[in-house]
Amino acid sequence: MKEIERFEKLKELGYKYDPETGDLFGGRGFKIKSKDTDGYIICGVYDENRKLYRVKSHRFIWWLNHNEIPEEIDHINRIRDGNRLENLRNTTHSENTTNSRTQRSHRHVNHYQHQSHHKNDRTHLSHHCNHHHPASSATLKS
Repeated sequence: MKEIERFEKLKELGYKYDPETGDLFGGRGFKIKSKDTDGYIICGVYDENRKLYRVKSHRFIWWLNHNEIPEEIDHINRIRDGNRLENLRNTTHSENTTNSRTQRSHRHVNHYQHQSHHKNDRTHLSHHCNHHHPASSATLKS
């Protein structure tokens, strides 16, 4: 079963999308919550021989709203189960991979936190650093 046939079958079965929350609902009105091993929300559709085909909900949602089969969907904020339209974009594999590496490097390299304790006055100093913003400190009495 081709991907377009899966999408059309889900639409025929009454699957609905809530653009405000990004949630997908099955034909009976239940929220689709199943995830694959990569953390993407999935649903399934059977063909006439009762063979099950998986559908990644973000791809179906894109097709439902843009009437085009996407090449590859990028979750802009890197949250794989975040399917609001403003978080999805149709992209190439190369662009999607670049976005993934960029987000990962910002998350793991540019941010760190240093904490120290002063024994004499029981003060706790927390120092947050970010390469894009000046360092900030907070002193808390314990």
